[in-house]
Amino acid sequence: MSKRWKPSVTLIATGIIIPDLHFGPFLRNWWHVRSLQENGMKVEQYYPFRIGMKTQVELKNRPFIIRIVQGNKHNNLLPGFFCESLSESNEEVENDPTSAISNLYKKIFQTETRFSGTLVMGMDDNDILSEIVSDLSFLPFSINMQKINITIHSISASTNKGVGSGFASSFIYTRSKERALFFQTVNENESSIYIYKENQLSEEFHGSDPNSVWKKMGMLKEWLGETLFGLDNSNVKKKLEQLKKFVCFYNEWHDYSKMEQIFRYHLQKRTCSQVDWYLLFREWKENNCPIIELHSQLASLYPNGYIFSEREMRAWRAMLRATGCINIIPFDKEESEVSF
Repeated sequence: MSKRWKPSVTLIATGIIIPDLHFGPFLRNWWHVRSLQENGMKVEQYYPFRIGMKTQVELKNRPFIIRIVQGNKHNNLLPGFFCESLSESNEEVENDPTSAISNLYKKIFQTETRFSGTLVMGMDDNDILSEIVSDLSFLPFSINMQKINITIHSISASTNKGVGSGFASSFIYTRSKERALFFQTVNENESSIYIYKENQLSEEFHGSDPNSVWKKMGMLKEWLGETLFGLDNSNVKKKLEQLKKFVCFYNEWHDYSKMEQIFRYHLQKRTCSQVDWYLLFREWKENNCPIIELHSQLASLYPNGYIFSEREMRAWRAMLRATGCINIIPFDKEESEVSF
């Protein structure tokens, strides 16, 4: 048996995560699923195609760079893949990385060689995979329920018992003899189901909770809505309990022990050991101002001239999200260094 070819891939830019895309209805398109065997069991691990992510691989002594953008030939909400090599590049954004690298390779070398796009992008390289998930506190996962495979997009903790606003899941099933995507969300006082056919929203239903909204659907009646949402799955419940340990809200910032747990989980290993991280939250709360400019506030915590790595900034943003903060400037760093 021949050994599988494994190219040497360099990660040039990590890129960014856009929650509405990476955890939205079309999550399946935005993540690479890697199947592994652990203790004789099949385990699926999810890794994101981050917008702006760039990797470089050398083929026939020539560098090829693959870049991920938002939008392709099918839909502006799906990922696009663009490949370039020196002065040559794809004529258009491709729908998948295999087409991006193979089409450009063919254009340059006049050969029909096909490459695995995910392989030449480094989606089989453990160092690259670790880097692109290093700032993510949650990764999607799948649960199997007979003929239905449910993907859990996001889990949010509530100040009360149970799941919080922001939970989302999906599965693919046949409705009216057509293959459809069922995207399900839990928000304040409402549960919703959005049905997509060929990447277009076809129908939507709303109810006070998962059971009531599925009753309106008139299908899959043998299961409770909670089951179809994935809420009563043991793995979902376990992750929800774990999440509650590393999430808090504004009214809990006084609880240093809980805040320290979040610091250790998200930031401690990625920042200066001497930084007084808690000072940011104390002063923010004392000033009674709901908005801060992140970079200037962080600069006041560190020595003059301190240079933040991108990984460190991602860790800070992850910690802020876990403490109930949101970014209100929807630009990536190539558009604006300002972050409120």
